[in-house]
Amino acid sequence: AFKVNTFKKRVVNNPVFRNSKAKNTSCNFSAMPSPVWTYFKKMGNPLCISCGKLVTSTNTTNMWFHLEKQHHKIYIDLKKKKNQNAEQEVDGDPVGSSFSENLPTNLIVESSQLVTKDNDETIHQQQMPMSTNQPSPAKSSESRSAGHSLKPNDVSSATSETPVPKSMVQTVLRHRFVKTSKAQAERITMAIAYFIAVACVAYSIVENTGFRYLMNILAPNYHVPSRKVFSHERVPKLHQATKQIIIEEIKEADYFAITTDGWTSTNSHKFIALTLSFIDENWKLISRVLACHDLNISNTGENIQCLVDNILIEFKIEKSRISAGVSDRGSNCIAAINLLGFEHVPCFAHAVNTKVEEIVKLDFIAPTLKKIKNIYNKLSRSKIAKNYLESCQKDVGLKPLKMPS
Repeated sequence: AFKVNTFKKRVVNNPVFRNSKAKNTSCNFSAMPSPVWTYFKKMGNPLCISCGKLVTSTNTTNMWFHLEKQHHKIYIDLKKKKNQNAEQEVDGDPVGSSFSENLPTNLIVESSQLVTKDNDETIHQQQMPMSTNQPSPAKSSESRSAGHSLKPNDVSSATSETPVPKSMVQTVLRHRFVKTSKAQAERITMAIAYFIAVACVAYSIVENTGFRYLMNILAPNYHVPSRKVFSHERVPKLHQATKQIIIEEIKEADYFAITTDGWTSTNSHKFIALTLSFIDENWKLISRVLACHDLNISNTGENIQCLVDNILIEFKIEKSRISAGVSDRGSNCIAAINLLGFEHVPCFAHAVNTKVEEIVKLDFIAPTLKKIKNIYNKLSRSKIAKNYLESCQKDVGLKPLKMPS
């Protein structure tokens, strides 16, 4: 693992760095004072040199605000100077000009590794996680000697004789040494929680080797919390925040329609969901899934009614604002909507699907469907037949299409 303290110690003990210190130069990793102090005198509270007024608090934000309101010309000039210094810092030396100018040329920095060499001794090398089928270093060296190695011209930065761009070195030094603030760490953690919720991935993703490697590249000083932190704290917190947004959103609408449906998962777990639909002030249809509950009890009309009642209370929706309830033709859903006192509207898509299923069972259609199924089975099982169909499509100028799954 990369150890910042060890790396900094080796850099500071480097002969080049010691020589630079002897010349009254130093490596300054700390931030420079704000340029706003040029126009203020440090006392109990900052004293403005231009007008003699005291500014409450030593926070530079208040000092900038004072210059903007009372000395606008000075404020504009100082802002320009600050921006110029920031640009020079990005293009120049963010960790001390004298130190970076004297950095040894054998500091090798690549996108997938950070290697520092001093007196032919490797200090650190960060690599991608090795898979179980990756060849060992001995085998790799053998394959390289057999003519499979990269040519020197392919990776110019792989030799210690090639100078490394100073900006690249400075970027890595800043990226590695700057600690992740609490606010930034919180943002990253909530972003991971949002990714888990929206992508519907398992909580174990945060323990995946590839994911941790990705986070180590993006935020080296950020520690990824355990899966329990996300399952017990972060995702529930995100759920509550989203729920509050929906509650505030539906306050603007007058009337709603609900849609409910149930299904059984591949693990034989029964679920029931409730969706709220309404039209906003711009005549745009808005739909929000209020809940998707695991139904541990019998899915009778009475139980579904009780569940829907609790969800409506949870989201502070009065029954008088519900104009209709949409469901399939299941007797339990119809009974639940009637018990709730809503007008039942059959689901159009479900009605069409039901009629199509009835049509394909008619006697005069069954023989045709049988032939189609035989053709499909032949093409899906035989690669020769599939290739022949594709060549026929090309011969007549049609775009080759794959068989539907």
